[in-house]
Amino acid sequence: MPAILLVFCLMTTAGGLTAQQVPGTQQVPGTQQVPGTQADIQTQAVEVAELRLRFDHLRVEHGLSQGTINCILQDAKGYLWVGTDDGLNRFDGYQFVVFRPDPKHPHPLVSNVITALAEDRNGNIWIGTGGAGFQRFRPSTREFTTPAVVRSNRGALATSVITALQVDRRQRVWIGTERDGLHVYDPADWSLKAVDLTGDGKRHMISDITSTRSGKILVAAHRAGLFLLEEDGLASRRLALPFRTPSKAIANGSPAGNGPVVLQVLVEADRYIWIATEEGIMARHDVRTGAWSEIRLASVLPGGFGGATATMAMDGEERIWLGSHSSGIILLDTRRRTLHAVARNPLDPEALPGNSIRCIYHDRMGNMWIGTNGMGLGLHSPASKEFNLIAPGTHGTGQLPVHSFRAIWQGRDSILWLGGYGGFCRIDRRSSRVLCTTNPAVGTAGRSGFFASPASSVFSVLPDPEAPEDALLVGTEGSGLY
Repeated sequence: MPAILLVFCLMTTAGGLTAQQVPGTQQVPGTQQVPGTQADIQTQAVEVAELRLRFDHLRVEHGLSQGTINCILQDAKGYLWVGTDDGLNRFDGYQFVVFRPDPKHPHPLVSNVITALAEDRNGNIWIGTGGAGFQRFRPSTREFTTPAVVRSNRGALATSVITALQVDRRQRVWIGTERDGLHVYDPADWSLKAVDLTGDGKRHMISDITSTRSGKILVAAHRAGLFLLEEDGLASRRLALPFRTPSKAIANGSPAGNGPVVLQVLVEADRYIWIATEEGIMARHDVRTGAWSEIRLASVLPGGFGGATATMAMDGEERIWLGSHSSGIILLDTRRRTLHAVARNPLDPEALPGNSIRCIYHDRMGNMWIGTNGMGLGLHSPASKEFNLIAPGTHGTGQLPVHSFRAIWQGRDSILWLGGYGGFCRIDRRSSRVLCTTNPAVGTAGRSGFFASPASSVFSVLPDPEAPEDALLVGTEGSGLY
């Protein structure tokens, strides 16, 4: 595929992390509000390239309770927790254990629709549901408990759809909802408090919550923008977003309700803040310089971008995985500055399970877990490698003479030597060129091809210790050593 230039619009703002305090909220003592000013715009180029990734598939037939995956979490013990539309799953790498509401259980799960997961320092799993609020699961006792403040007050998130959960350094649980705004629950005193992001009493839909290494909380609110909260939660500041649309400009001070729909937020090493919007925009904010870089996916991808962003995660190679509702995965390699589209291929059993992506999770082993809408889990492991078959008809070989391999050797120059019953082969792994011979004449094999070949049954191949870079020792069946 020819390289396609991807343009970043860099908008520089003065003074690092640019934010605007929301009217009606308190400024945290000791902090300083930084004004945002738009400056020069620069451009950078990124290549759009082809990429094939291999995925393992886990579905209902493998023990998963249901195929629609809403959230994924790896706990401190290594278990993988998977929230679906029909139960909570715990995966140990071999099998699934499924939790569903059980009226006979004294401390049951309250809903089979699991929408958000988080873990605290004590190993408790916090669970958000699709219409029954939130609960805590204690793995040691397998008890699900609903906080007393929620049980005693049916209006306090008891029937809320939970969209996001985040545990902060003080072990408080930040709770995003679909219609009831942002709340914070403190297990130390069993208190539940609503957080007024915009200072006008409106309870915005919360699409994502994450935290920085310094303890700050970042909240993406539906059409209200992106908010930065100090750890004590007393002040919220709206980050200035530089997006422009054909109908209106969305810049510093844009009123709540008229901004872009920020769906996902990701923090990279406390240096960059990445966001993704419903309009198909990826943007990066440099906390040190105040610069914004913007990618409009619909205008740069060869096939366009028809699905809103559903999830975002970063892997161990500094690649951002962006999951969409209908366009599969967009992979942005921040080191090589390349962009890849990864989609389902019904003819490839190891391709992405589906194009409707609900969640993406990076575990501690470097694996990427993909939650789909109805197609189960996809697992991409960087440790797994593809197998390429060398057989008659492949790699330009009409008749591969070796039908039973007995010896394999690879030199430093990526040349692979194969021997066995029927012949001797030289394979250049870089060019995929294969040379084979069944000539029984006694002779030697060279780096660029065959001058002659040993007997047709080769049982061992090793470098000559006196000239390991230039000669091979070939052991045969009944015909000696060459």
